[in-house]
Amino acid sequence: MILTEETKNKLKRLLQNATDKLYLNDLNLMSRTGLERSVQFRLGLYLHDELSSTDEFKDLDLDVEYTKNGQGSKILDSKPNGAQPDIILHKREHENPTNENNYLVIELKGWWDGRSREDDVTKLTQFVIKEGVYKFALGALIELGTTTAEISYYE
Repeated sequence: MILTEETKNKLKRLLQNATDKLYLNDLNLMSRTGLERSVQFRLGLYLHDELSSTDEFKDLDLDVEYTKNGQGSKILDSKPNGAQPDIILHKREHENPTNENNYLVIELKGWWDGRSREDDVTKLTQFVIKEGVYKFALGALIELGTTTAEISYYE
């Protein structure tokens, strides 16, 4: 998927807005450790609300831990047994996937998770390869802090 800079910037703003809402409304949840899936869900709700207010993104599918590529599994060089992105914005294709409508892939990491972010960066980098299988227009690593998040983008 190839997006204009204007569309990418809009998508980044919507993701930032959703992340801000997460901290505004769910600081109690954010203050607990080890609840990455709960945080994914809440962020997904806020991001869905943001996307639904736009013409260009409102008809897309937002999924959490979506592991399918058509009827098969998402496979990456770094994840030969299957890849499980935290959140994706795409158009679901059940038969003969072309992956031409893969917009955004997100990985989340909380401050409580002391593991290296290298695996997440590798995964995101492989998902956004334009000549690759998945062709996501944009990847985002959201590092959750105790009071704010830092978002790094990959293209």
